[in-house]
Amino acid sequence: MGTRILWQWEIPEEQNVFDGTHPDRTLVYDKVLSFMHSVARSDTRIEIGHVEKGTYANWLLYPRTVAKVAMMNSVIQAEKAGYDAALVGLGYDEFFLQECRQAVRMPVLDAGESGMLLAQLVGKRFAVVTVHDRYIHPQEWNIRTHGWEDRAIRHRPVRSFRPWYWDAMVEAHHGHPEKLIASFEKVALECIADGADTIICGCAPCGATLAMCGYHQIGKTGVPLVPAVASMVKLAETMVDLRRAGCMIKTEAEVGPYQTTPPDVIARIQQDFGFAQARPGKDKVAAP
Repeated sequence: MGTRILWQWEIPEEQNVFDGTHPDRTLVYDKVLSFMHSVARSDTRIEIGHVEKGTYANWLLYPRTVAKVAMMNSVIQAEKAGYDAALVGLGYDEFFLQECRQAVRMPVLDAGESGMLLAQLVGKRFAVVTVHDRYIHPQEWNIRTHGWEDRAIRHRPVRSFRPWYWDAMVEAHHGHPEKLIASFEKVALECIADGADTIICGCAPCGATLAMCGYHQIGKTGVPLVPAVASMVKLAETMVDLRRAGCMIKTEAEVGPYQTTPPDVIARIQQDFGFAQARPGKDKVAAP
């Protein structure tokens, strides 16, 4: 039996192309989706879903709070449409994970939590190298929220690298990864000097790009680069398998955070607030 996974983005479909600050976006995300299929099983299908209204300014509280409603509605509709799991958010930052996981019964994952979970299976002290200063606070917050401070380096567990990563990432996809690797590795080596034995790239597309370029280890240190995108795909497959086998379900305990919203409550909310019915996975799917 195959597995159908929705990769739900927090942006409208038209923003995927028409954004001057991110040239060649279609190239980058087509490559990332192909990478996700390359690490998935041959019978796993990963589809991209867009919200009707959203924003790229997800590092700010107001726009990402507004976007959470659209993300949750999209994931709810995806479960109704027969998807087996959902991956939420373009990036690494867990902006929508907790709310979307609560809303449905199927497994919901993202790159941030998945990457940090896998990092703890291959090392004892991780650090995150992200792509901009604005992501440092939310990614440090996620480490604290999960209670993983003792599994990350104590001094600045999240750090950013320069210059602006997107141009270097596009160059990497055109066969010239040297600038991207050099910029990332400089900061990663500083983290290793402060005790990190595992490094995560705190940007889903950037981490996937480094992996596609064959960059799996920080220099000659023996320290692995954990591919967060690959981590969430494989964990999603595992969670689906365990659920089908009857071995693992999401907690529905009243004392926990993930008790699923009853269908009648969802229906009433969507009626009262006039939420449009989302159409998950309506755009193209990269070939596995």
